[in-house]
Amino acid sequence: MRDAYRTVAAIPDLVAQCNQVPRLTTRDDHDYGKNDACVEHVHKRVAQQMFLEDWAIPKADPRYGREGIYSAQTCSPAGLRPYTHDDDPNKTLLGEAQWSWLHDQLLQPADICG
Repeated sequence: MRDAYRTVAAIPDLVAQCNQVPRLTTRDDHDYGKNDACVEHVHKRVAQQMFLEDWAIPKADPRYGREGIYSAQTCSPAGLRPYTHDDDPNKTLLGEAQWSWLHDQLLQPADICG
């Protein structure tokens, strides 16, 4: 696993991007062991430590003290005012064609239980 992290960390384009753009890193269960083996994985604590170290997560980050790497971060460009409610009924999040497309997508059959 450490070799895999180091291989990724040696990709020049990724390193350049990570140095220029803030990033939020995460992983899925199969990133540190057998897929869907979360609870049973005996090395998940070691895998978590490697993840935090190899992604250079600061030692003061709460993820070092809890089980799992879940976290939250609020990001906003400097100088923007906080969001305020707008009662204008003419404003819409999506246009008519987008709402229609979304409606059709939500009607598609899907196996959400995996």
